[in-house]
Formats: sequence, C-alpha cells, structure tokens
Amino acid sequence: MAASYDAGAVSRESGARAAGYRTAAWTVGALLGLLLVLLAGTRGMRESIPAIISAAPSSSVIAVLPFAVHGDPRFAYLGEGMLDLLSTNLDGAGELRTVDPRALLSFVARDSSRVIGPERGRAVAVRFGAGRYVLGEVVEAGGRLRITASLYDQSRGPPPVAHAMVEGEATELFALVDELTTELLGDQYDTPGERLARSAAVTTHSLPALKAYLEGEAQLRAGRYSVAMEAFQRAIAEDTSFALAYYRLSVTADWFGRIDQSVAVSERAIHHRDRLSEHDRLLVEAYHAFRHGAASEAEALYRTIVSTYPDDLEAWYQLGEILFHSNPPRGRSFTESRGAFERVLSLDAGHHDAVMHMVRVAAYEGKRAELHSLIERALPLTPPSERLELRAFRAFSSGNPADQDRLVEELRTAADGVLWHTAWRTTVYARNLAAAERASRLLVDSARPPHARAQGYSALIPLLLGQGRLRAARAELQGTRARRLNTFSGIRAHWAAFRFFPANRAEIIELRGELLRQDASIDPDEAVINRFNAYGGVYPQKRVYQLGLLSARLGEDAEERSRARQLDAMGTTPEARALSRYFAAVIRADLARARNQPREALAFLDRAPIDELPTDLLSAFGAQVYAAWMRAELLRELGHHEAALAWFERRGFVRHAVYSSLIAELDGNPMITAARVAARVATLEAAGYEVRRGDA
Repeated sequence: MAASYDAGAVSRESGARAAGYRTAAWTVGALLGLLLVLLAGTRGMRESIPAIISAAPSSSVIAVLPFAVHGDPRFAYLGEGMLDLLSTNLDGAGELRTVDPRALLSFVARDSSRVIGPERGRAVAVRFGAGRYVLGEVVEAGGRLRITASLYDQSRGPPPVAHAMVEGEATELFALVDELTTELLGDQYDTPGERLARSAAVTTHSLPALKAYLEGEAQLRAGRYSVAMEAFQRAIAEDTSFALAYYRLSVTADWFGRIDQSVAVSERAIHHRDRLSEHDRLLVEAYHAFRHGAASEAEALYRTIVSTYPDDLEAWYQLGEILFHSNPPRGRSFTESRGAFERVLSLDAGHHDAVMHMVRVAAYEGKRAELHSLIERALPLTPPSERLELRAFRAFSSGNPADQDRLVEELRTAADGVLWHTAWRTTVYARNLAAAERASRLLVDSARPPHARAQGYSALIPLLLGQGRLRAARAELQGTRARRLNTFSGIRAHWAAFRFFPANRAEIIELRGELLRQDASIDPDEAVINRFNAYGGVYPQKRVYQLGLLSARLGEDAEERSRARQLDAMGTTPEARALSRYFAAVIRADLARARNQPREALAFLDRAPIDELPTDLLSAFGAQVYAAWMRAELLRELGHHEAALAWFERRGFVRHAVYSSLIAELDGNPMITAARVAARVATLEAAGYEVRRGDA
C-alpha cells in the first residue's frame, strides 16, 4: 500500500472531536445567535443581491431550506442554524455542492409567510439552480431534540427521495447533525448503481470518511482514477476499518495500473469484512479471489451474488471482468462476457467501462454496425484524453484508407502509453494487423525513450508472426541487438525460447549468455515501472524459465530438467510460487513433446496452476503464450484439429503465429474439408493476415 495509516492518531482525533462536541454544545446557542446577527446584517443589503436563476437545475446542487422548530423558544435559532450546519456537512459529499446559506437566507427572508413547504422549497431551489433541496423540522421536549429531514429531487417528482430522523440530548447537537447527514446521504441512494454508496453510509460512523468515499465514487465514475484513489485514501485515514473504502481503493488502483497497491489494499478489505452485510462480504471476497488469481472461485462467487441479487450492478460488472480477462488462459472465449456487460448496461445505461468492454467485444466479433453504435455511445462518456482508442476502432474497422491515414497521423504525436494500448487493442480486438503494425512502428521510432521502444517491439513482433512473416520478425529482433540495452535482450530471449521462432544455434547461445550475465533479481523492464512488488518480485522465475527453454532449443534436455527443478523451489509469496510451478509445468510439457509424448505433455499443461495466478501476472511474463501454442500443437498432433483451431482462436494475437503451418497441414486432411480450409484462409486474409505457407 502506498500510504500507511496511524490508527492511534485517528482514534485520538476522534476522541478530541467528541470532546469538542461536548464543550461546543453548551455555547452553540450563543455562536449561532451571533451567526444570525451577522446574517441579519446581510439582509439589509438584500435588495442589492441579484436573483440567481438557473434554467436547468443541477442534480449536484442542493439547497437546504430553514427548518421548522417546535418547543422551547430558546431553540428557535435552529430554524436557520440547521441550514448552516447541514449545508456545511452536505457540501462536498460526492458530487454535491450546497447553495450558500447566507444568499439563500437573504432570499427567503423576502417571503413574509416564512412557511416553506415542498412547493415553495422547489421554487426556491430552482431560483438557485439546485436540482435537490432539503426540508426539515426540529422538535424539542425536555431538553431532547428530535430532528427530521426530507430530501427532494426535482427530476424524480414530488415525493421525497430520502428521509432521516435522529434523536438525542440538545448538548449533542453537532453529533446529531452528523448522524442526520449520514442517514440522509445513505437513504438517497436507491438505484442499482448506487447500492455500494448506500452500504458505505451504514458501515462507517465517520461523516468525513463517508464524504471522502462519495467523492471517490464520483471521481471513479468520471474516469479520474488518481483523484479517486486520493479520495478513498482520505476515507481510510478517517476510518481505518472502512472495508468498502479499502475495496473500492483496490478496484481503482487496479484500473490505474497500480497492481501492487491493489493487492495490498484488497487484503485490508478482507481483514475488515466482518463489518459488512453478507451481500457486501461476498462481493469483497469474490474480488479478493480474483485479485489473487482464483478466477474460477471468483466467477462462482459472482454468479452466486447475481443469482441472489439480480440487480447488483457491481457484481455483474466484476463477473464481466472475470470472463473478459480470465477466460483466455482457461481456454474459453472472452466474448462470454457479453451477457454480463449487457446486464450492466440495462441497469445503468451510462456505465462507461461496460460500454468500453462491449466496444471491444463487438469489434472482435466483427459486428460493425453494433461497434459504431457503441462507439457513439461511449464517446461522450469518455474523457477527451482517452478517446483515441475509440477513434482507432472506428477508423480501422471502416475499411477507408483515408480514415486510417488520418488516425495514424494522430497517433504519431500520442503519448507512449496511449500509443501502445491503441496498437495492442487494435490488434487483439479489431484484428486489423496491418493497421496495428503501423501504430507499433511509430512506437519503435528512435525518438521514443528506450522503455517505450521496448513496448513497441513487444507489440510489433507478434504482429509480424501473426501475419506469417517469421523471417521479418526475426530481422526486427536482430535489429534490436544494436541498441545494446538489457530491455531488448529480454524481448529477444522471450521469443527465441519458443520452438516455432526462427533462430540459429549461435543466436540462442548468445542470448542465453546475455541472460546469465544479467542481475538475477532485477528485470530491466521492471526497473522502469515495477507493477509486481505485491507478488514478491517474480523476475527471477521468468529468467530461469527462459534459460530452460533456450537450453531445450539447444538440445540440452538435462539442463532444461534442472531449470524445472530449480523453479520448483522458487517464490516467496503464494502467487510467486504458483508462477514458478506454472513455468516448471510448461518446461516439462516442452520436454515431453520433444520426446514425442503428446499426451504426457498435455497432462503437464493440465496440471499448471492457472487458477492460482492473477491474470495480469500471467500475461505480463508470456508463459501463457507458449503454453497455448504448445497445447494447440499437441491437440493437432493427436488429431484433434477442431480443438486446436479453437485454442488458437481463443488466444490473443500471438495465436496466429502458427496459423500458416497449421492450415497447410490441414489441407487435404480427410477430417477437414477443402472448403473449410479455404474459408479459414479467406477469413484470415479478410482480417489482414498474410497466410504464407512457404515462409513458416
């Protein structure tokens, strides 16, 4: 976790605040009396205050109207005093901004009746551009106060959308107002997309924590992840046992690319889950399972939640995330996520992230009309800085060369990360390899910094392989030798370790020597941005894995077996140990396949601990790429051609690296008709692939 929180300090602060309540309560009448004197002074200028008129009241602006007061006349000051106290509390709660109490009091003072009901309250709120307003009353009896408040939303009709009532001694006024605010905020959230905010209001006793949490939710919906993280961190600082704040901070950190923080904070959410309802506890446990690689367990938990609570938007969205990101390593299509994301959009038509996932699914499925409709739907929901991906999908799916040329020119000046993601997603989802190659070549330009060029090559090489251009891919990797950077040697070793990649013995020996000379604990790529600290550091396992496969290509089976045994003992965290076992399984499968034992090799792959590895960890180190290729090849060798093709289709763009040889071998096979092979070739060529049988 990026920040540590002093529970003792928070406790001391809470105690001091409680003491302040007791002391201040005795003088609250005098203080508010002074406030009213000051307000009275402003009323003398009321005729000079211009009317504030808004043609379209905003739902984020709230007006607190003076409360009705019944009981001892000494408490009459609370009629206008509650306006000031409640306005202060509500201001900044999520997207809420309150109308200035002084301006509002000055305006309502013109009304001689001073009786404010729902209709009059609505008119006053409209005058100040407020889409929401609060009416309430204070009843005093024997020194005790009962305070009630009703929140009205002009867009939802006359009935109030939330009610709150608190009761206690007059000396506890400030604490009562805090409690009233919390109840009022929680009760207003009644849509599926607001359920977590409602839960948050009843699982923290700190109003500052709740306000920070609601701000975090508002920033998260707007896609401002760094600001949302700061807000959730403030919520946790105010209430160190706020489980839902930890949970949402973990989710936000994941979307922001801070995997290390996401994992660490997820642990804190689990630690404090006993404060949650069973419903929310299941949600936190499911995300924790996903965060730690147990995709099947997480999927089962999310399916349990949505079967019991079919309107749980958060559970539907996270189920979609599981199916989208964790299906390919499990041999299933990510397009299974379509149903979950469609359900999210039926509950919240403006859910940005669900729309973006649907854009990618529609692009992959080649549903051009749906894709363009979804892009138009997503553009107004997407911050301007993140719209390039959408424009790329639109241009690269249109088939219009002029549109694509304009998009490439726009990409030329894009930031490194934006350019890489656009190239990668265009490849995987739009399946336009020619367009993606143009984008990737912009990233390997010498004007880009080394780590950006390394990302460019990590995208460019699979693109060339996917088009059957193995010799071109080899030439590009050979060209990186002149850069003399460790980052590029890691990329060369990654691909040269795969048996399908063209590399001669001298090149493999040279690469193995480079790996052996490098620091065994520091990944050159991770030196730029280490995303995997929470997993205990995993570069040493990747290095041993690559050394093992390079030894296999040299025919040194004993050395390869030794590397597998070395991996068996590596790893300091559960995830790191699972990655070591996964690497070892792939190496042993490779050995079995080399001995012409395809069934034994498949058995090793089946035992690889897929369901113990976080998707981001597995994908980042490329183990699944070679394992998926090998599985497809083993299925082909055993005569299961349809299953082999399915595995290639379910993988990312790297799956196409062996389409050329596979289709060539299927030609003439009695199990696969010539028409089917021709259709497969036509499909690949229409998607931009060059199916070259002689180049493989």
